[in-house]
Amino acid sequence: MKYQMIYGARYNATKQNVLWIKERLELEDNFQVELSNLEEAKVCDDSGVLILSTGIYSGEAVEGFYEFIEKNAQKISQKKVILVVTAMNKENCFDEENNLKIIKNFPQSVKDKIIFQEVLLGEMIFKTMTEEDKISIDYFYKKIMHLEGKALEKMLMPRTLLDKKDVWKVSERIIELKD
Repeated sequence: MKYQMIYGARYNATKQNVLWIKERLELEDNFQVELSNLEEAKVCDDSGVLILSTGIYSGEAVEGFYEFIEKNAQKISQKKVILVVTAMNKENCFDEENNLKIIKNFPQSVKDKIIFQEVLLGEMIFKTMTEEDKISIDYFYKKIMHLEGKALEKMLMPRTLLDKKDVWKVSERIIELKD
């Protein structure tokens, strides 16, 4: 079975997660995975399943993700769609109907084709962030979470929640969908 994975990433966590998904899927017999970065991606005609992946920043997908889906909605809606996002927590990513909040911006034809949605955990390495992201994170921790002192310092320390074991568990759930 041929899968196409298209991902949008601002930093390394989403890319690492999709590489682990690809690695696990390709351990199965007859699984082929074509991996493309959002910036160069074209939706293939010869794959039956499309895995879309994006990092989540302030509750939204990376720049260009929604536009890519809108532009390619006709081709995407001819496939089974799997949506896997990377975020620092899972709880804030889903709506009350247990759908990823970001799908509110998808055309209905694409929403109707989503067969699986999941959140994988990421990392925050402030040294690698853009100034805009640093300002946004600073605002969140100080103004919304009301953190200061040691509590704020702790949240600003580099940290990772990336976990290959968790990614492989999600990948195995994707493999089970092929039937």
